Amino acid sequence: MTHHVRTRLTPKRETFAQLVARGETASGAYRKAYGQASMSNKTLHEAASRLSRNSKVVARVAALRAPALLQAQCTVTVDLNRTLFENARVGFSDIRKLFGPGGRLLDPHEWDDDTAAAVASVERVALFGKGKDGLGQIGYTTKVTLWNKGDALDRLMKNLGGYKRDNNPKKDLLADLPFEKLQALERFLSARVERRTVVGGTAARGANRPARARPHKDPA
Repeated sequence: MTHHVRTRLTPKRETFAQLVARGETASGAYRKAYGQASMSNKTLHEAASRLSRNSKVVARVAALRAPALLQAQCTVTVDLNRTLFENARVGFSDIRKLFGPGGRLLDPHEWDDDTAAAVASVERVALFGKGKDGLGQIGYTTKVTLWNKGDALDRLMKNLGGYKRDNNPKKDLLADLPFEKLQALERFLSARVERRTVVGGTAARGANRPARARPHKDPA
């Protein structure tokens, strides 16, 4: 049985690992942990780089980050199916779903999930003109930008092999058939060829000979 003995870090190294695990840069963590305010940037960077590659420090940083990474994985699942689904939402989005009766632009909380996923940004733009008090702001309009449908459809086509099938229609016509159907098709065609050869054998043998003209007799 193998026993893994954890070697504790020194207090300063533990502080360094804690700061790096929280997102601090190696140089910033080193300066805070060791209090080297007078150290030149070059020397500080070299010392921080060496310490950040220390195997015990690396293991400690990984252990400190593990709970946060696990929580992120449980909260958001990122896989191929999710990616294809999000691209499909954009590729097959319908701009009409952004509007309600009378052409009123719906508020974001009124959008369904598919429509919301297709929106890249929402911007409120001020309108200026001449009003009762002179020139100034007379209102605003809302600008909604959607993600590019063409790019989303292009990614879907590539992932689903659509371009390959379009470029090789003749090859894919038979390549997509199951092996059993290909065998049945071969037997069917072979039987048709053999049947035609047996039934019309004599005609087939003389097919290349010129036909003789029948003698013409005048009626008595």
